[in-house]
Amino acid sequence: MNKVAILICFLAFNLYGDIDWSKYNSEKDLNTLSAEQLKTIPLSEFSRIMGETQKIFSEPGMEFMTQLQLSALGYFLNNNSKIIKEKVESFQETLGVEVTGELTFGQFDILNECVSKYREPKIITDGFASISIDDDYAYAQASLILDDGNDTYLEGTDDGLPITKSIIQCERKEEICREFTVDVRVPSYGEANSTYYLYSDIEIWSIDSWSDSKIIASDISFPPSCRTTSMTINSVSNEIVQLTTNNNLEDCDFMGISTKLERPQVTKSVDPRKYQKGYWKARTDKTRDMCLNEEIFEELEKIKLGSE
Repeated sequence: MNKVAILICFLAFNLYGDIDWSKYNSEKDLNTLSAEQLKTIPLSEFSRIMGETQKIFSEPGMEFMTQLQLSALGYFLNNNSKIIKEKVESFQETLGVEVTGELTFGQFDILNECVSKYREPKIITDGFASISIDDDYAYAQASLILDDGNDTYLEGTDDGLPITKSIIQCERKEEICREFTVDVRVPSYGEANSTYYLYSDIEIWSIDSWSDSKIIASDISFPPSCRTTSMTINSVSNEIVQLTTNNNLEDCDFMGISTKLERPQVTKSVDPRKYQKGYWKARTDKTRDMCLNEEIFEELEKIKLGSE
């Protein structure tokens, strides 16, 4: 099934010139098309070509899957197959594409993404932001987020690893701080999958100074010729700030990657629960705007209010 089977999982669609689908009669014929061309095939033509060999792609099978996915978004609350064309048109209006009453393959991919995003679980880490500094030991926990100068949760800099938590332990006698971080990668927009990836890392910091309420340390993971990252842990303001700057005017090679910061990079602590709840709200709003028209949204809100 190679190319055809894989494409059902991908998203995005492109409009091409009219293709005479009557000239395509087999999977072999379809495999002569580019990925973007294949996304424009109407599902009825796709079913005609593929349905003979694989029943799931037959016209009844594709109609059932379309109905099922539209139902998950609220387009098909009464589950009546006779009005599927009307609901497909409603979905196409939401997408801002030509309203035909029949999905193209690319639009079906977007429908799958909408269902995946609409149903996605909202993962939030436990705990809250806190810092304590004693004579010989310090402990801190928070989410450390890149400060990109905006309050938009879904900017690229916010959307990479939005669910994150760090625990920092500092030993004065050892003159080091250990930062243990766990990140959750949430599926990006343009992906229909619902797989979350977990990453963990340990950073070692060399302590530069220690007082009753403040610790300043330097990250020793970057080569001295490349970048300098300093961290300030302040128990009075309950803040952690990490500042990374270039050490020269030229690009530097780090782990095989030649790179230079365009400007100093600031990472700051935020309360995990507050930040992550804000992120999920922004993401839910974006999914709603992308996938649901106003009429459907109002119907779902009425149902939601009625169930409370």
